[in-house]
Amino acid sequence: MTTTNSKAAGGRTAVLALMMIVGCSSPRLAVPVYVPPGADFTTFARGVGTARGLMVINPARGPSEDSEGYADAVKAARALGARVLGYVSTGRGDGDAAKIDQATSLYLSRLHVDGIFFDEAPGESNCAQRLPWYAARAAAAERAHPRGDAFIVVNPGGHTCEGFLAFADVIVVREESAAEVLAWRPQSWVARYDASRFWLLAYAASRAQFDAVRAHARASNVGWLYVTDDLLDNPWDKPPSYWDAEVEALRQRR
Repeated sequence: MTTTNSKAAGGRTAVLALMMIVGCSSPRLAVPVYVPPGADFTTFARGVGTARGLMVINPARGPSEDSEGYADAVKAARALGARVLGYVSTGRGDGDAAKIDQATSLYLSRLHVDGIFFDEAPGESNCAQRLPWYAARAAAAERAHPRGDAFIVVNPGGHTCEGFLAFADVIVVREESAAEVLAWRPQSWVARYDASRFWLLAYAASRAQFDAVRAHARASNVGWLYVTDDLLDNPWDKPPSYWDAEVEALRQRR
């Protein structure tokens, strides 16, 4: 496997260091934590910190105010070893660019997250014409980050354009039920990159399906993973019943 890494090639040492320890041996834990600070949030933060993984926060009111105590929660999660990203919806590239850039800046300056999770990115049918728009959003995040190295994730949730990897650290290549994830196959270009550039999300997964999805992720060159038995409408609002086993299976080995 080649180790193409367009974004890190420019000397972005902090991001490169995080990505290189993932390798292609086993996926690492990366979790959308769509629950406010509290008991479940703390459980997620401790597990992600133990695994030296990623977690995405999604405040109900966005980053413009902090009535829910996210600033302290992010600080605590980072102290535990988690890398924290702020959720931003992009509307498949039709969102208000100024508002998105403002939200990105507030996440980075007010809540002190490590990067941005750009959700609702376009799929392969129309991603090519949207790439410049997303590149501009990523550039705005880089400018807003204190060190200019915001960790950037885009989430189309399925097949999309390879061009996102010119400015994003990670693409969420599939977000579906475990049954659908197990039937999914990656696009051919995925094999040309480090596994650390790709993230898989699976919900409605039994404990046995967790093991199967983990093996499928590894075979598909995916370096970041979260699997849960939680269900729609929001499968990211509580830890799975097998959380401790998942943390242990996906933790960084020193």
